[in-house]
Amino acid sequence: MTDAKEPEEAEQPDPPENTKSEESEEPEDIDESALNQSATVINNFLGYVDASAARFGMGGGVPVRATTRDLDPAEIAGLLTNYLEPEAFAPALEDLAARHLIVVSGDEEIGKRVGAIALLSRMPLVQGRITVLSPARTLAELATQTEFKPGRAYLLHDWIAAGTESAAVRAHELARLAGKLVEIGSFLVLTRAGGQGRDEHAWNCPDLGELFDVTVGAPPGRNPEELSAARERAVELPSPARVVALARRVAADPRPVAELLAEEEGGEVAAWFDAKPSREDVHLVAVLAFAYRMPERIFESELSRLSAIRAELEGDLLPPQVRDAEPQSRMAWSREHPLVTVVAEGSGAARERRVVFKGVHHRRQVIAELVGRYGFTLWQPLRAWVRSLAASGLELQIQVSAGVAILAGVSLTESCQEFLDVWASGSAMERLAAANTISIMCADDALAPEALTLALSWVADVGQARAMTAALALGGGLAIRYPADTVNWLWFLALRAVRVNVVARRSLALLFRQAAEREDASRTVLRLLRVLVATEMSETGSIRTRKALDVVVDLLEADTLDGTRPLAERMLTTGSGCAAHLGRLWAWALSSGHHRGHAIRALRRVLIPSSESGAAAVAAVSELGEAIWAHLPAELAEPIEQRLRHALGDAGGAERSHILVQALLSAGSRHYNHQRLR
Repeated sequence: MTDAKEPEEAEQPDPPENTKSEESEEPEDIDESALNQSATVINNFLGYVDASAARFGMGGGVPVRATTRDLDPAEIAGLLTNYLEPEAFAPALEDLAARHLIVVSGDEEIGKRVGAIALLSRMPLVQGRITVLSPARTLAELATQTEFKPGRAYLLHDWIAAGTESAAVRAHELARLAGKLVEIGSFLVLTRAGGQGRDEHAWNCPDLGELFDVTVGAPPGRNPEELSAARERAVELPSPARVVALARRVAADPRPVAELLAEEEGGEVAAWFDAKPSREDVHLVAVLAFAYRMPERIFESELSRLSAIRAELEGDLLPPQVRDAEPQSRMAWSREHPLVTVVAEGSGAARERRVVFKGVHHRRQVIAELVGRYGFTLWQPLRAWVRSLAASGLELQIQVSAGVAILAGVSLTESCQEFLDVWASGSAMERLAAANTISIMCADDALAPEALTLALSWVADVGQARAMTAALALGGGLAIRYPADTVNWLWFLALRAVRVNVVARRSLALLFRQAAEREDASRTVLRLLRVLVATEMSETGSIRTRKALDVVVDLLEADTLDGTRPLAERMLTTGSGCAAHLGRLWAWALSSGHHRGHAIRALRRVLIPSSESGAAAVAAVSELGEAIWAHLPAELAEPIEQRLRHALGDAGGAERSHILVQALLSAGSRHYNHQRLR
């Protein structure tokens, strides 16, 4: 490295870049505190989906996990419990066994993913694991950049790159890939939404009535009439997953089946709309659908604002009719309304009433009815009002993002074209609202691939603002679902022009801060970053190398999400296997004269003072030190060690800090003594 030859290299400004086209616009930056606060809310929501259901008026579920990961035998067995093979299963199984590669196509939510897992589980595998690949991989990437191993199974679900080449080219590439898989001895199933293409297997649902029967079993306390009514409803549902969910609720929920079915069907919501409610009543539920669980005072202010926007758009500038009595508007939702009620939250002076729907699924059902029943006269002012909420405070902005995410599940086109694409090109807070919506979409298995597709569409040459929005989105929920994709794309953006580079660097740091809150995620993203940095270190002294090390320093200097401790300290003491990756990153930063000071200060923050000094902490710091010294250039080892001893010499009188400092420096002494003996 060029930097490695000059221990005291003076800091020099980056060479100028030819970035005129990307720097012609100057979108304003996002406030750091707003970004951190929204990241905390989103991270908690995705980590505790079930607990967050009431807050957001969304059906609860399990915490969001990475889509791209290994499914172990226990998880596969759980997914295949009571699995029923559809008619398309047998021919697909025969073809997979012969060709080692098949493409399964069909409508959304008809069981393609579980069907693919069932197919792969029948193959002669060395291990019972199935590796799930990114839906963004192209056939070229699968053929040249994916390491397939003998006797292993691979799944690529909701393939979003399926339409990037012609049918003839795709058929040729699939045949070539199949030959490679046969030679290696591994198996791959790709699933995609849409009609059957050439050499693809059209998938279909299993018998939904039979699926209900095998799932519900014979639950105690349920009579045949109740089970028959539930079964009749099950065969009308649009997906096997919905049938399984209904059967499990009937088996486990003690409430009457009629009540469960009414909640499932949204019959109460549909009946309310069938009665042709007044404009004011429709406004009421429409505002609540997007400004959910807000304090009553804020809710009624937004309700009034929507009415004013509609009046202005319609040219209704006449003063309101004078009434003899002031209308008791709060009574409309506090006692009498069949769908809406209020709940009191907080204590003391902070206690206030918040407006909510009565049913856990009402929010989605109301949005679906608004989309299905009403046209331009309602949606024109409603769109204008919803778009304006992006500039609101964090609580309201997150709720409107949740509403637009729910809308995406009802009408993806409406959500993208009328809100997300508009926000992505807008102000700083609008871009944050778009990114938060993308993150909340990741809570839904069916919407997560669509969220990834949309974010990647903003990365392309569609303007700096959208690229900055993509960087924000990639650092949120998408990073949980698709860690490798998001790290790779954020890395690409971090090496671009200054404005996009800054946002991408912040998102990468945020991604790591969020990963530290989740088991095993820290090690995964650190490994990915280490590989990416290594590819840039060959071009010594280049702009790209400087930017790569800027990202490294951002990570080493970052704090945890709650701001209570250095992020690297948390990773070292709680993330098994992180020390070796962090040590490599620190060695690169220490080897650069431009970044060395930042790297030393970051080390000092981790070790002095430290709240951790037990055996595990000492072992982690020793491993960190061994990794640092192992990767430092030999000619820099002694001067850097001297600088470290000077910088770390003052341990603030804390014995625990002295212990960790000595553990780090002793690792260097051991390493170089070993080198001399060799």
